[in-house]
Amino acid sequence: MVAKPAMALIVMAALCAGALLGAYMLKPKLGPYPNYEPEVKLEYLYVRVFNTTVMVNSAGLKNVTMVSFMAVIKVGNPYNNTDILPSTVAIHIPQETYYEESNASTVAFTVTIGAKEKGGQVPAGGSPPKDSLEIIKGGDGFAYGFTNDLILNHGVAHFSLRDVSSVIPRNSDAYIVVSSTTPLPEVWGRNVESWFHGGSWAYVLVSIDGEALGNNLEVKGTSDYVLILKVRLTHEGDEYWYGSIPKVVLDNPTDSLLIIPKGTTT
Repeated sequence: MVAKPAMALIVMAALCAGALLGAYMLKPKLGPYPNYEPEVKLEYLYVRVFNTTVMVNSAGLKNVTMVSFMAVIKVGNPYNNTDILPSTVAIHIPQETYYEESNASTVAFTVTIGAKEKGGQVPAGGSPPKDSLEIIKGGDGFAYGFTNDLILNHGVAHFSLRDVSSVIPRNSDAYIVVSSTTPLPEVWGRNVESWFHGGSWAYVLVSIDGEALGNNLEVKGTSDYVLILKVRLTHEGDEYWYGSIPKVVLDNPTDSLLIIPKGTTT
């Protein structure tokens, strides 16, 4: 017969072994998750700022400044054994951006007016991009922020994590379209040039949040990415734009997410 202390030790060992096995089997869900970075590129951006007259309750007609925009963002899945399921794809047009290197345990950042570049600090107001598009910062593992956002919270595309039709398969690209028309705060409407720096360029911030999935669609990690850009704009009247709309988006104007194999001509 096994003595009671020995039996207790056996039971304790079995419980510990079970806990360790359970932790191993649930490892992707316990975190911190590894991050599988997608490839992110701004393909097209169109912004129009215009005045219109609307009826405001009992106050009658009122002049309102509106902003209408469309962005096409290319999100590539470079992995051959992992699928990507985005939850949100957001685009912002802030007056200023700032960031600070961080790690998993450091999420605070110093508010610095102006955008930091690889070589140091850009003065408030910044400078135009050297080319048509300049990457200030891209990737994961840094904290970021910005002051104001011309398109407010309307520049966000949401996808359900329960909808497998939104999965970007391994070795595939997706074109994601974000568009809306929204009124601007009156003070912002009077200062649109401060966003577009004389009509020639603007800061653009793109952020992706999502999950990385394994062979059986189990969660194996996150798929997050942030891209801070300086974008040179073409300006005509109240319209500003960059790039061109990919043909696959023109052919499917009502779809917000279009998936194609990598290397496919668009």
